Amino acid sequence: MFGRTAVADSVILLLPILILGLLPISAHGHRLEGEAQTKKVQKVKIESWFDLGGIPSGARVQVFRKSDGQLLMERRLDENGRLTFFADSEPLHVVISAGDGHQKEIEIQPEADVTGPLPDADRSSRIGIKELLIGIGFLFAAAAFFLSIRNNQRLAILNK
Repeated sequence: MFGRTAVADSVILLLPILILGLLPISAHGHRLEGEAQTKKVQKVKIESWFDLGGIPSGARVQVFRKSDGQLLMERRLDENGRLTFFADSEPLHVVISAGDGHQKEIEIQPEADVTGPLPDADRSSRIGIKELLIGIGFLFAAAAFFLSIRNNQRLAILNK
């Protein structure tokens, strides 16, 4: 009589746990995911000087995209007639204006064209078979724990 009731009780106790184990629920807490994208850039160094000597320090430098003519930046040369900056690896058009009609235009061609858009991050779930098996193992361990408590209580009643 005790054996039949214990089996029936075990099935009744395990049934909700087994049903939960079969549901498509993640067995672990959520994890923070992230991804980084990179884009090749070019380091640009512009130098300007007068052919008969002298440096146009403070001369205005305008940098335009060649593809659409959009102004990317406008800065001034330092005291040595230099300007260094980073830009996307794309063709650029540079205009240096030193005043009094002194102007120089420079075309910059990158070493390689890598101006395509960066891909979107892969946001699909990254739960693997390992995590799934760990979750199922946890459910079985919890069921065994609860069964051992119940069996201990029944044995205590029988030993009285």
